[in-house]
Amino acid sequence: MPNLLDSCRIVQLPASVRQLAATAGMQFPLSLRQFIADQQCQFSRCVRIHLKTLQQPNVAIRTMILSMRTVYATADMGVTVGSREVLTGPNFIALLDVDVGSCQIGSTTAEQNQLFANRNNAGANDPVIYFVRSTVPAFNGCAAFPPGRPGAVVAQVASQWTMAHEVGHVLSLPHISGEDGNMGQKCSTPDFTRLMTGCGTSNIAGTPIVTQSEISKMRASGFTFQC
Repeated sequence: MPNLLDSCRIVQLPASVRQLAATAGMQFPLSLRQFIADQQCQFSRCVRIHLKTLQQPNVAIRTMILSMRTVYATADMGVTVGSREVLTGPNFIALLDVDVGSCQIGSTTAEQNQLFANRNNAGANDPVIYFVRSTVPAFNGCAAFPPGRPGAVVAQVASQWTMAHEVGHVLSLPHISGEDGNMGQKCSTPDFTRLMTGCGTSNIAGTPIVTQSEISKMRASGFTFQC
């Protein structure tokens, strides 16, 4: 079933198809399916994400999508949703609390490898987001992924900015200098105005910023494409 939020044009709500069609210069009447299928976007660069849900997060997924679009728009980047899928069954129950080890880029556990193998409908360079109950050890999210399977896990306790932050890691952004944040370390002078704070996205107030150097890295990533 098409979802209006899957279109990169939707940055804020409320919005109707009629309003959005008018803004995009598209003729109305227009079906929701036609609107979503039309790939035109007001941004020069895009990232296409796919959503796989094992556990609904406390913050609504739609809120995370809109939050991500708000901050990525400042980098002239659109965010499209390529597909949505609910993952159920015994194999996924065992992955509700997924072992992420030290959550270091380039290093993944057997459970991460098993979870990230589920890439239905995703292109080779499309990040896939897995919504789980928790990570072990406990993080809001983790963007360590196996080779050739870009993506991240987002825990139930995640903040509205966690998905944007974790996809930032997928697009090669590190935590900001001096904020390792691993197990609460190096967070004596955190900067909660930045998306890539290493000291907890739940502490971000207002819309976080990405710096020009971060924007350049995001746009150069092989996991983005020309809109």
